[in-house]
Amino acid sequence: MITPRLRLQGDFDVTVAFRDFRCTIPDGLDGSIHLVVEFESDDLAECRIYRSFNRFHPEQGDESTCTAGVFRSIQGQRQFNYPAVPPEESTAGRLRFVRRGEVLYYLYAENDSSHFRLIHKEKVGTADVRPGSLRLVVETNREGLTEVVWKSIEIRTGGIRGKIVPPRLSNVNE
Repeated sequence: MITPRLRLQGDFDVTVAFRDFRCTIPDGLDGSIHLVVEFESDDLAECRIYRSFNRFHPEQGDESTCTAGVFRSIQGQRQFNYPAVPPEESTAGRLRFVRRGEVLYYLYAENDSSHFRLIHKEKVGTADVRPGSLRLVVETNREGLTEVVWKSIEIRTGGIRGKIVPPRLSNVNE
């Protein structure tokens, strides 16, 4: 996980470029890379855009997708929603979040394309992005291997607070 320690305010645009996305996983499992933001609000825990690969149904073949994720906390209960799962085969591209007003747009561009596809949009309000919650994640559940080369991160925002320091790298398995 790469976690810049920044608080984003107002409208923003965050784009991460990657290449060489690969998953080697057994049947029944998945691997993914994702861009994550969390907002300083009571009900919206986090938003994620994934480039994923899974073998949940090996009899139907492998599944490669670009997926939106919205995780809310409502009355103390965590709710997980995956509203869009378009197929996606590229091993390079850009994951992007754009917030305008109260709406967050989930966008994806394959390879070096300058054209982004709208994956999902979600009303998220105008709360700041929590410091340290903007994350680039590489994930494999249990067995298997997910690999990627992060090429760049570009952040444009109406306001930014926090120290500009080298990103913190962490490994959940440590």
